Amino acid sequence: MTPRSGLMVATLGPLFFLAPFATIIAPRLTVAFLVLLSIFSIALAMAQGARLKELIRPGLVEALFLAFGLYLFINAGWSADPGRALTKASVVVLFTVLTSATLRALLRWPAELALKASYSFLIGLAVGLAYLLVELLTDRALTIAIYNIAPFTQPSSDKSLVREGAEIVRIQPFELNPNVNVLLLTVWPAILLLTHATRFGQSWLIAAGCFALGLLAIMLSRHATSQVAILVGGLVFLAAYIWPRGVWLGILAGWCLAFVAVIPLALFAHSAQFAQSDWLPHSARARVVLWAYTATNVADAPLLGVGGSSTRALAARPEAVAEAKQQVGEGKIYAWWTGPHAHNIYLQTWYELGVVGVILLMVAGSGFIWRLGGLSPIDRPYMIAHFATFAAVGASSWGMWETWFMALPGLAAIYGAIAVTATRKPG
Repeated sequence: MTPRSGLMVATLGPLFFLAPFATIIAPRLTVAFLVLLSIFSIALAMAQGARLKELIRPGLVEALFLAFGLYLFINAGWSADPGRALTKASVVVLFTVLTSATLRALLRWPAELALKASYSFLIGLAVGLAYLLVELLTDRALTIAIYNIAPFTQPSSDKSLVREGAEIVRIQPFELNPNVNVLLLTVWPAILLLTHATRFGQSWLIAAGCFALGLLAIMLSRHATSQVAILVGGLVFLAAYIWPRGVWLGILAGWCLAFVAVIPLALFAHSAQFAQSDWLPHSARARVVLWAYTATNVADAPLLGVGGSSTRALAARPEAVAEAKQQVGEGKIYAWWTGPHAHNIYLQTWYELGVVGVILLMVAGSGFIWRLGGLSPIDRPYMIAHFATFAAVGASSWGMWETWFMALPGLAAIYGAIAVTATRKPG
């Protein structure tokens, strides 16, 4: 081992510890840690003999995602916010190149090195999970204390803070939703490591206990999307053990069906008056309305869409805001408008990018799922569940152009790759 690679290996532990820990505490750090993990992993692979040209050369799946990114640049030409659309297109291309090269680099690592990184990852995840549980069980007592002791740490916006005089006494529960979502996308790599790669051996009892703690944190939160997604992932995992090939092909079909069926389903939910159903949470009823509005307006530009990032720009126009307020003032619980985004990446793709964007993203995602089919029988159920979990989050969560959210697939893929590499037999 050269001094250079030795220094990188020494840095490996702290970096893989900090990645899950720091991003669970502060989700907006996902971008920074995607870049850091990528640079570190690529540099270490090169120090061990890999060539940069080999790492960044796109395969078929990467080429498909880059084609999607290229279309985003073209699509920005008719966006209502072309500057933001071009920025997001650049981010898609950058994250695609970084993630692709990092996965190639990680899969070249020896299993012993990946295992060392995995221990750090598991410890960082455990500390992050403990923090999240404390915050959820104490109604953010730790953060409230920090904000009051050190006011410079307070967020610039007061919308989630409840004050009594100058003192903060409460933080709105929804503020932890991004933290819970980041935790969610560490679950399946961690369970794979605990059952097949760590010194505990194949300890399903320890893995089940850790899964239960993660499930507890997610269920204590107010993020219904993550709650649904973890259950989806669990069902997919169990099914993949019983019928691995069938479930893999089912996930492939489900990914495509999500794009095909999202518009008719959104329109059906609205026509069936789900927005007036008391059994649905308030946020779900609001989504029924904005999904239906977005689905209806796909017809305005079905082939090429209204332009990337346009939803946010169009909803922010004074006349759109005034009309929404007027509708609420007239007694409507939910205004007939889209809001800043569709809360559904499949529907947002239709509306902003049109059928061309839908085909490109659907095919690129299908290529990635097809690649999962080539994993070993040990790894495949975990990674299929990992993908299904993210796909479920995309059906009812943040806008697809939130930069911290755009970095999550890359981080999730890196965590998955390190777990897969660590499960290989040494030598």
